[in-house]
Amino acid sequence: MIGAIVLLAVAIAVVLSRAPLTVASTNFVPAEAAIAYTRGNATSCQTTTLPQDTAAIRVALSGDAGPQLRITVLSGSRVVAQGERPAGWGVLANVVVPIRELSYMVLVARICIAAGPAVDPIAVLGVPLSEHPPSRLALKDVRLSLEYLRRGPKSWWSLAPSIFQHMGLGHAASGQVLPFLVLAMMIAIGVLAVGMTAEELR
Repeated sequence: MIGAIVLLAVAIAVVLSRAPLTVASTNFVPAEAAIAYTRGNATSCQTTTLPQDTAAIRVALSGDAGPQLRITVLSGSRVVAQGERPAGWGVLANVVVPIRELSYMVLVARICIAAGPAVDPIAVLGVPLSEHPPSRLALKDVRLSLEYLRRGPKSWWSLAPSIFQHMGLGHAASGQVLPFLVLAMMIAIGVLAVGMTAEELR
């Protein structure tokens, strides 16, 4: 029991030491509705500019049980970053795929998104690149809506004082009550951070 609590505390501390993901830029492709469906085993490549410090890419795909996704970022013929998301992500039309963080901006980057086999059809959101009807569009026939994510400037720990302030813990409080309030708030922040981190990876 104590070991489990210690492991939970360590896990929460690790999560709190990280900064939440924020949107650095997008490819300015709207993702308003599904324009095609795919059974996976398909790849879509498109050219874009990737900001410095990009650590993940949010792809506009939606499915009940999403397939494995693999992203490869190329500059010319050189692979500058890769990342993978295991199969099983949820129904949200925003699946985040972590990649190796970029230490510099890639002005002309080619992003290839490879989807593994899917149990159910996967909705594809973006802009069609051909005049085929939606029923005949393949993943390669769509310019996917993408968002490029980087770590924010502040960790969850550094955000704690402002959260305390907004919750009224910055005002005078009983010396006996304050430690319990702070502990409760730290647990709440930890749960929130873990939940939002999990949400980022859906």
